[in-house]
Amino acid sequence: MDKEDIRIIDLLSLALRRWRSTFAITFLASIAAIIISLSIPNQYKSFTVISSTDSTINQSGSAFGGLGTLGNALGLNFSEVDDAKVAKAIEILKSQNFILSFIKKYNLEPMLLAVKGYDPKKNQLVYDKAIFDNEKNQWGKNFFGRIFVPNDEMLYERFSGMLIVDSETKRNFINISITFFTPSDSKKILTDLMFELDKSLREKQQKISEMSVKSLVEKINQTSDQSLKTTYFAILEEYIKEQDLASTSYEHIFTVIEPPTLPISKSLPLRSLIVIFTFLIAFFLSALVSVTIPENIYRKLPRIIRS
Repeated sequence: MDKEDIRIIDLLSLALRRWRSTFAITFLASIAAIIISLSIPNQYKSFTVISSTDSTINQSGSAFGGLGTLGNALGLNFSEVDDAKVAKAIEILKSQNFILSFIKKYNLEPMLLAVKGYDPKKNQLVYDKAIFDNEKNQWGKNFFGRIFVPNDEMLYERFSGMLIVDSETKRNFINISITFFTPSDSKKILTDLMFELDKSLREKQQKISEMSVKSLVEKINQTSDQSLKTTYFAILEEYIKEQDLASTSYEHIFTVIEPPTLPISKSLPLRSLIVIFTFLIAFFLSALVSVTIPENIYRKLPRIIRS
């Protein structure tokens, strides 16, 4: 038996002799993890699934054969592929400008920055009064008497932490979720968010269509070729239909596959994982310490955690 084998046997023997310290530290760490995990408030995730909708322009591109190619050649943005729609929606949804506009329109600043939990007995959110006094409906004051003023960076980072956007490019699906302290609030925030996203995309589509219509009218007035005018009028008709749909149809840009859900069970915190990981880490570290700490120091430890 070589020296290395003897050394390993000695370490195992020492670990067995000092098992009480390993057990005590692991046990105390696990109890602390349970207490801490129970003190973390529950959070609930509402999610929705949307997919790109074939617009009138896209459909007409197939129906009219070469009109789509001609429209693109004229610089009219005649069609937009589904991948581009998905990418645009995600870009808008994650943009700071869109998120901040949404937060301020729906007055979510106190909920995002001051809510620290939910009281099921009173059926109301619990606010940190040092940040926001919900009863007086005013921001709190710091030690120096200065009123807390939320800034855009705080709001954007907090909301971005609640929002998850995951795209399935193969099927042109977008999975969107919001996590908050109550099921009803998480669903409401997500529902409002989807409404504003659809509205924003429709407004952008309307502006593009208006510019295209204006350009087509100019081209019709400038040409004397009757066959070319006929083609322009066919394209113009489709753009006018596009404008009408964009202004009246809620699901013109995207189709809702799964509307915002009302979560039943919590999504956070993952208490069992917190306790399990704490147990494993505490066991490993306490075992490592028990075999490396010198005997004279080990003897000075409290009697309850040493053999």
